[in-house]
Amino acid sequence: MKAEQRALELRDLAVTVARASTGSSYVDDQLIIKFSAAIEDRPNGLDIWRADDRTMKVLCVIWRGDDAVVVVYRGGPWERWLRRAAAAAVRFAA
Repeated sequence: MKAEQRALELRDLAVTVARASTGSSYVDDQLIIKFSAAIEDRPNGLDIWRADDRTMKVLCVIWRGDDAVVVVYRGGPWERWLRRAAAAAVRFAA
């Protein structure tokens, strides 16, 4: 899978997690997720940091509709943690 495709898949999972949590953010022992919904001229935005290193952003995506720009994508174990958080959010919503 191409890195950009993977980043967009992870963005979708992270938005699901953030919306299930508070609607805009999620924090646990592994991840910090901040989601900003589009308002007027501002596009959607998503930032993820590893909780153990708040200085290292591992994913940053901005988008409007189908047009997306992956600003930062650093793969790693946080992807597994995000997938687990997304699976839990989907189970909780069901």
